[in-house]
Amino acid sequence: MYYNVNMEIRLKDLKQIGKEVYVDLEYDTKLYLRGCIKKKFSSLSNFSRKLGLPVDKFSRNNDLIHFFEGHKISLDFLHKIISPFRKDFNDDFIESKLTRLGVKRRGGEILNPKFPFKFDIKEGVRVISSALHDGGISNNGRPTYKNNMKIMRKQVIDSYVKVFGDLKYGEYGPSISFPKITGIILQVVGLPKGKKVMNNPKIPNFIFKLNDNLKSIFLKQAFDDEGCVRVNDISLNLSVKANGKPSNLISGLKRLLQDVGIEVNGPYMILRYIPKDNITREKWALSIASRKDLESFHHQIGFDIQYKKIKLENKLKSYKTNKYQAKKNKRYLEILKSFKDLFKKNGFVTINSLSEKSGLTYHYTKQLIWRLERENFVVRINPDNCPVKFKLFEDHKKNN
Repeated sequence: MYYNVNMEIRLKDLKQIGKEVYVDLEYDTKLYLRGCIKKKFSSLSNFSRKLGLPVDKFSRNNDLIHFFEGHKISLDFLHKIISPFRKDFNDDFIESKLTRLGVKRRGGEILNPKFPFKFDIKEGVRVISSALHDGGISNNGRPTYKNNMKIMRKQVIDSYVKVFGDLKYGEYGPSISFPKITGIILQVVGLPKGKKVMNNPKIPNFIFKLNDNLKSIFLKQAFDDEGCVRVNDISLNLSVKANGKPSNLISGLKRLLQDVGIEVNGPYMILRYIPKDNITREKWALSIASRKDLESFHHQIGFDIQYKKIKLENKLKSYKTNKYQAKKNKRYLEILKSFKDLFKKNGFVTINSLSEKSGLTYHYTKQLIWRLERENFVVRINPDNCPVKFKLFEDHKKNN
């Protein structure tokens, strides 16, 4: 793990892993470097001996010869051979003259890399979010992404190209595999390789410092990948190796939602299970349930996946046309009056206490109170605990 946690990555940020990163320069730049070497050292052999480079029986350094013949060299080796000429070959100059960025063998590469690699733009945010959700960095270091929806795969591919430059990627049905060098760079940004359920990654800190528009793009990718529009709410579930705590990722998503003004229930554990590897996991969930927050989600975040978008829009339309809308329904007015009486007496209301006062069944009272919550009449005080306590939304708004 290299963790630099920057919102943009420059060539200097890769120096710490210079043995893993391989580069090539423009032909004219190589000619210029070779001319500098001959001018100062008279020959490549003298140059190699002066720098302490390993040489063969002909006093040649093969890496140097191969570089001038068109091969990539490690970033470490490049810095060594330009060290006598740093005035002419500074980092900005080298960045502008790179034609290939990759690893030693195989693994793919980036052509004409776009230094600096910016992650504080919409495409950069989408690359980070996709890697944390339906994507990841495999144990061999390659970033992957898997989604059945073509629109999602295209957006992620376009974002990688925008951030890194021209690159070759592999498509295998709904799965995409990107060059290993992009995985190395994402590790420098702060994303670990391996199974997310085991390494419990965090959202990089700089994401929380971005503007609301970029935070919303991060969240849209997350909910397109992992979210679900249900009858009563929008939910998102993530698994993590069991430790009695929600994953860092789902906790970070809650913080981002609150940053853009959307209140959520949870995270709360919905399942504890043991898969084939016999390592216990826990599934944790977030839920967006109130009408106000669902409308905020629709306007500020939304979905790119069409069927999720339609389900949310239909749900919001139902609030406007439902004949059982709270303000127009006698039963709701009665239950609201009972709620206000209990709240005035106790300072909070539970489903049980409201059921006893109203004479309605527990199940029916629960349905009514959930509707009151979605209509912004009431709000939960302690959504993560049982029994859940409610209070009037006006009182909550006044005290917050």
